[in-house]
Amino acid sequence: MSRTVLNHERLDYINWLMANAPLTLPYVDFSTYDKIPDINDRATVSMTIPEPDHLTALGLEADHLPELLLCRYQASKYAFRKLNDLGISMAEAGRQCGITKSALSKYAACERPLSLEADQLIPFSVFLLRESCHKIMFGEPGRVILPGIYSSVTAAYSALSAEQKDAMLDNAKKTMEIFNRQHPAAAYSGLHRDGDILIRERLWSYVKSLGSTPIDFLGDRQGSRIRNAIRIYLEADIERPNTGFRNLRILFTLFLCKETGLALDYFIRENFADYVPIYYKNFDGEIVEVTDSQVKIFVGLYMSGDLDAQKQISAPVLARYMQDRIPSGNGPD
Repeated sequence: MSRTVLNHERLDYINWLMANAPLTLPYVDFSTYDKIPDINDRATVSMTIPEPDHLTALGLEADHLPELLLCRYQASKYAFRKLNDLGISMAEAGRQCGITKSALSKYAACERPLSLEADQLIPFSVFLLRESCHKIMFGEPGRVILPGIYSSVTAAYSALSAEQKDAMLDNAKKTMEIFNRQHPAAAYSGLHRDGDILIRERLWSYVKSLGSTPIDFLGDRQGSRIRNAIRIYLEADIERPNTGFRNLRILFTLFLCKETGLALDYFIRENFADYVPIYYKNFDGEIVEVTDSQVKIFVGLYMSGDLDAQKQISAPVLARYMQDRIPSGNGPD
């Protein structure tokens, strides 16, 4: 970038830049982001437009532009180019996704970064454009290495015999049929669960696999903006999620993707087994990609329910796996 842009002019400059910049896949090179050692500084330079003095103190150019904001501008460009290629009108997109015509027009013209919450982004990406939410927002498919118990259950299911897999898959289908009847799907996204609760559960599952907590994982600088915002969000009454954090939720979720290496769909979709490469760690410690279609179906069902439904699905799988590995016999002679 050839010129220094004053802070109050930079949003207009970003509009101009993204309207004229070539579209690349993936959209943004995060090499600068990855070199910043402190998570709070990474949050500041990627989620906001920092003051030039702050950027200079971090060793960045004064006209450095936030990567996660640039991603969202490029996402607008990519998504509406594909929408046009598929012959889908903006009116039809708005009807299917619950997005106003005014907002769609501004996204299409790259006048605004793509700012869809999960209940709009899911139908827009998955149902209309037939791609993962991560691909739309980052320009690459991403991947999910299942953390903790999710990985163990997938490894156990994968190790079962064909007959045992059929029985466990049948149990998963019946469990989720009951769950879905008890939890009606949302109008546009098809989600059966509250999006805030889903993000929290998925983040907790990831950090627990590291022996940590969300607060410790996401920064230990006392009084920092990102730590305080996340603390309020994660500790809010789960039945009444903190509304003050909703405006930051889109950026926060994209930020989680960068910090965890997990695809966006992991955090915002119940079943993400369709367009996202999924991996698990087997019992030998090897990272294995899920390629078997039946295992993908099982993982999708297992991940879709709440904790009670997941236990109903996982308990017989783990019990069957362990039973097959306990030596038979009546003991020593």
